[in-house]
Amino acid sequence: MSQNIDSPFKTFTAGEALEAERRVKLSAAKTVSYADAGEAAIGVTRDAVASGALVAVKLIAGGVGTFKVTAAGTFAVNATLYGAAAGKVDDTVSGGAQFKALEAATADGGKVEALAMSDVEITEIPDASVTHAKLAAWKTGNVAVAADALAIPVTHAHVSKTTGADAEALTLANGTAGQILVIDLVVDGGGSGTLTPTTMTGFATIVFADAGDQVALKYVDDTIGWIIVGATGVAAPPAITI
Repeated sequence: MSQNIDSPFKTFTAGEALEAERRVKLSAAKTVSYADAGEAAIGVTRDAVASGALVAVKLIAGGVGTFKVTAAGTFAVNATLYGAAAGKVDDTVSGGAQFKALEAATADGGKVEALAMSDVEITEIPDASVTHAKLAAWKTGNVAVAADALAIPVTHAHVSKTTGADAEALTLANGTAGQILVIDLVVDGGGSGTLTPTTMTGFATIVFADAGDQVALKYVDDTIGWIIVGATGVAAPPAITI
């Protein structure tokens, strides 16, 4: 009997012993096994289970939140991650890009938060003004925004912001439906940067006060605007007002 799953999780049978927070692929009907180097994954395991046991898998196509994944080595924040052996991830190119790292990995086996590249990719092309060059930049690009520069670009997937000594009133224009934008405060010049998007839902402002403050936003449409997908920081996440 066919069914429709509205939750981001679905239960499968483990085709082998599986560790938690590892990428898996379909290996037989309703059965999953590790997705190895270069192999695409359908999701990430929630718990460690024995072969033949039931395992909950957070589906990459579910489009909800971020993922905890297991590193195969070291990599930096904002690294593009690819499939590695035994369901792990690494920044060594192997097959298609699968995740964008929201945290740095310091050792093999480390657990890090990541965005699925299915979320980072553009899911809708609204008009002819969206060129292939723009799409490529959104998927992989980073742009640095200097101190006292107030406009946060919507042309790339990642923004590295530096703040100056004084408070900055940061702006964010409307994006493109389906667009994911990650903003990192990489250098704290002493003054906070308060971001107020043109259109947003669920929040009013985001305050970037300390180096390491990071927010992932998704642009839904011109009515809902930007929503917050995730927020993190070194000491605490950036302050968000509603």
